[in-house]
Amino acid sequence: MNTRIPDISFSPGANTGQQIDIIELSAINNRKPLLSHDPEQPHRVGFNLLCFIESGHGEHFVDFARYTYKPGDFLLINQNQVHAFDFSRNPLGKCILFVDIFLDHLSNESRNALFSPFSAVMASSPVFRLDQSSASSGQALISELVREFGRNDMRIGVMSSLLSALILILERSYTIENPPTTSKGRGAFDRFMLLLRNDYATNRDAHEYAEKIGTTYKTLNQLCKRFVGRTVKQLIDDYVILEIKRRSVTGEQSTQEIAFSMGFDDASNFVKYFKKHTGLTPRQFATGSKS
Repeated sequence: MNTRIPDISFSPGANTGQQIDIIELSAINNRKPLLSHDPEQPHRVGFNLLCFIESGHGEHFVDFARYTYKPGDFLLINQNQVHAFDFSRNPLGKCILFVDIFLDHLSNESRNALFSPFSAVMASSPVFRLDQSSASSGQALISELVREFGRNDMRIGVMSSLLSALILILERSYTIENPPTTSKGRGAFDRFMLLLRNDYATNRDAHEYAEKIGTTYKTLNQLCKRFVGRTVKQLIDDYVILEIKRRSVTGEQSTQEIAFSMGFDDASNFVKYFKKHTGLTPRQFATGSKS
């Protein structure tokens, strides 16, 4: 990683109420000379991004991994993830940018499947390849979203309903590909993941997380192993390491500043922690150097 990763905030057109925007992939590619950042280089987004690929193949970079896509695929990028487009083969499609308010209409199951720390920690693929029936429904919803977005009297409620339906189709596909072993204890596991998303920078104590959700460390550990095959400590470390990577490559904070913002009392312990899990110091990771 040789370049610093910028943070990109949400800045839609004035008529959208600053909640949602729809952009052609080709328009993003054509705007490159006018943008403050290169969309083909890693950047961190302050919003959610759902892309539909109409034509073209390529790779999409998400949180330090690359995923291939082809026509008919959907790409889902969560808020705060680091990603980069691939315009080398001139893909065509639609990108829907939206803030979290559009997730309020989703069930907890859908939100936790697609928009929880679990998805980021476990490096779940952002690429959704639907069966023929679901793909047809998904494409129809994309068309309706574009049509409603282009109306002079566009209604946010209509946009929200259409987007929610599309996300539910993606969630169903995700569930088919990743069937839960059992629903018993799922509520406690989901509460833990929500707490982790909110408290990861200040709390890495597995026992405290268990206490906060009203269970024992042993039970929480068993739940984590059952649902994702990781111990509670491993999940905490995985999420903390991912966030350190994100913060390190933005270049906005020094190693010491990141250490303190992540709850480490000493920068040297912070570096040791990161190196233990990655084999690199934060600086080496950020610059792509091993020396």
